[in-house]
Amino acid sequence: MASNAKSLSQEWPTGVWVNLSKVLSLSYPDNEISKKVDISILAILEVDHSKYDKKLFLGGKHLFDDDGNFKDYGKRKNGITEYGSWQLGHFLTTLGVNQKRALNSAGTKLADGVEEQIINVPFYLLEYESSGARKRQIWRFFAKESEGKGKLINQWKEQEDIFVPNNYLHKHKDPDRLENMYNSIDDNKEPWEK
Repeated sequence: MASNAKSLSQEWPTGVWVNLSKVLSLSYPDNEISKKVDISILAILEVDHSKYDKKLFLGGKHLFDDDGNFKDYGKRKNGITEYGSWQLGHFLTTLGVNQKRALNSAGTKLADGVEEQIINVPFYLLEYESSGARKRQIWRFFAKESEGKGKLINQWKEQEDIFVPNNYLHKHKDPDRLENMYNSIDDNKEPWEK
């Protein structure tokens, strides 16, 4: 069944693109950010429909056991509230790597053989139109090639307003999101009365 322009615009968020990608190379940058976190990885990506390769920075702080060994990727659930490394774990899982065995015991680098496992593995990434220095920004979630573009689009559309990136150019220009935001406030007033 063919889609008309109106139905496509309702299904696809404004200023959002999902493309197939693959990792071309990985490195461990030494910069100011890398000094504040437990791991810092720079992935150079080839992205369909992009004239140039893209850079993806992954890293953050981990949870360690009593002996100082890597225990888990940092996330709010395990007490890491700032610069958690959960996105790196998600990225590795998306590329088919067992995230628990993906890092060395110190959590500072990928374990032996992991880089070779993820180079050239296709996956989907979502970019959104940004009000920041870069015109397009890579979102924090990824999808396996077998999961398709729809997984990321659905995640994007279903996220709570507080999780939509602040630099998303169209953050409060989508009338459905704004209406939902006002409707979530239970004060017995209509949106135009607030």
